[in-house]
Amino acid sequence: MKEIFPNTININTIKCYQIKDGFSCTKSRIKCQNFGEWCRDLPKTLKELSIQSISDNWEDNPLLDEICSPEDRCILLNILPTNLPLCITVPIINDNFYWKKSALERWPHLMPTNVTECDMFTFPSKAIEKKSFDCDDENISDTSLYTENSSEKTGVFTETKSWKQYYLENHIKEYLEKLQPEEYDPEEMKKICDICGPFVKSLQIEELRRADKDGCRIPIGSVLSGLPKLQELSICFKEKYIGFENFNWSVIHPSARDIKNLAKGLEKTKLLTVRILNSGLERNECIPILNSLRKYDNLNILDFSYCSLGNEGTISLCRFIREMSVKELSLIDNNIGDEGAEAIAFVLHNHECTLRYLNVRMNPIGSRSGNLILESVLFNRNLKILDLSACNIGFQEAIGKVLRKSSSLQELYLSNNPIGNEVGNVILNCLNFNKTLRKIDLRMCNIHSELQHKINEKIKGVAESSILKFLEEDESEPEFSDKCRKHFEGSFEE
Repeated sequence: MKEIFPNTININTIKCYQIKDGFSCTKSRIKCQNFGEWCRDLPKTLKELSIQSISDNWEDNPLLDEICSPEDRCILLNILPTNLPLCITVPIINDNFYWKKSALERWPHLMPTNVTECDMFTFPSKAIEKKSFDCDDENISDTSLYTENSSEKTGVFTETKSWKQYYLENHIKEYLEKLQPEEYDPEEMKKICDICGPFVKSLQIEELRRADKDGCRIPIGSVLSGLPKLQELSICFKEKYIGFENFNWSVIHPSARDIKNLAKGLEKTKLLTVRILNSGLERNECIPILNSLRKYDNLNILDFSYCSLGNEGTISLCRFIREMSVKELSLIDNNIGDEGAEAIAFVLHNHECTLRYLNVRMNPIGSRSGNLILESVLFNRNLKILDLSACNIGFQEAIGKVLRKSSSLQELYLSNNPIGNEVGNVILNCLNFNKTLRKIDLRMCNIHSELQHKINEKIKGVAESSILKFLEEDESEPEFSDKCRKHFEGSFEE
């Protein structure tokens, strides 16, 4: 029988015998052969040349599913350029490795935290290899590798996304943020939405540029209507860098046409999360948006932080909250005073209020309405997290009632309020009766460090228990003003 001898040497074998720079073995009798000179021009195998040819001509003739061997597909995806047109790569490539490579090369300074890390290469079986580009919910769940993790604190689901979804969401976000209104092309925007739309569930726009002539932005409503799978929207109308020469107040405040376009877009979607941040939004601008959101069935999160709602806007928003099943509400730094905070307390006082997270920090609420909010917490069966930091609240008996009798509150943030050691001792004593609180923030509250340490240690020792009753029978109702009650007699548009 004729023996067959190999006529080539494996590349990895050659690398094992290569001598590294700076290494010398003078004491050794046996000298290693240096293969570094003659193996540099070692010809590639026919398979490697074929895969390289496919990669070089992939834009004209995209082949992936036609390649039978998974190993060959891996090699192809590893050498495939990341600057190929999305209209070609999106319908064909679902593998996480390629999109991760593309994302890290394009945005090396971004570090995503909610992206699924899976095997390096994943290929569908032959039965499901062919997928239409206009995919439905089932296909998206296959390619996006979604996993839902329920939050123990607020009950709002958080989702992890695939690298493909992460790339496409950032692609459309970057395009919108850099787009000048004068250069807006409806046909081009439609093409981008058709490509990215089936995979985009979250859109977080950090700035929108305005036109020099009329100060309006791009018609964001048209963009939203082209994203049928969108669930979360976060938008800021303010430009980041404009310089002193080009500054005017339209940079901060959205125009009436901007609000109208946004409201029209919200009517055509069914979002779970809406965030309008740092946009100078006032009461009159808030009403059209709330009218559009009124048609939603499952609005979970509503965030108007760093806007200018004031008391009137907050009252209108509280009327809206009474009609909806919102779970999280953030109104940070909205110039909410005594009247607006009383409206918030009135909403919390309702047993049917679904809010589980409320953040109103950095508002000049004052002591009267601040204590009203705390008293209303006793009548709320769902609120778990409350943030009243930096609200100029001098707490009275209400803080003791909440800590003794609340059976739902888990986190309470009261930093930067004039509390003092006297109220600090009340907090420490009342914690002996609390079985649900897991965290309390009392920084910068004029409380002695030793007393604050005792409170923190007491919080750590609180164990879960459901022994306490929800509300004692002799608990008195909070006293709301007649003016506050009249606010809720009509519609939030009034």
